Amino acid sequence: MELIVILVPVAMLVLAVPLLALVISKWFVRVPAGQALLVRPHSGPARVSFTGQLVMPFVATAELVDLTTKRILVTRHGRTAPRCRDNIRVNVTAHFMIGVNPVADDVLKAAQAMGAARVAEEGALSEVFEAASSRRSRPSSRPFTTTSSRETGRS
Repeated sequence: MELIVILVPVAMLVLAVPLLALVISKWFVRVPAGQALLVRPHSGPARVSFTGQLVMPFVATAELVDLTTKRILVTRHGRTAPRCRDNIRVNVTAHFMIGVNPVADDVLKAAQAMGAARVAEEGALSEVFEAASSRRSRPSSRPFTTTSSRETGRS
């Protein structure tokens, strides 16, 4: 009788420890370099991890956010080109480097603004950035004339 009282808890412990290790290994999400893990619990604020975190599927959802720098080409030609002071359209081509800072607040802002999956899509970034750069390029090209922009190296 004494042997059974000792063996039953020991057997339960021997079975429980590997089972617990298996469950934890399935729920632990490692984060590759250049990405961040955005964990959104069903209640409470979202959290950001840059190394890895235990994510229980029935308590929270996890998404990877790409932090690598993307190169976006913005071109303004023809009817979309900005006008100079002398009312002549100027064709503009510019390359922009866009990325998310590896800071928890910046990752949260980027994920809330565009969605965690869309932050990695260059097409989505280009679509959002082209609209913003279009509005900003008009006032910046307005003070120049076509001759002054050629003299200063802006063409």
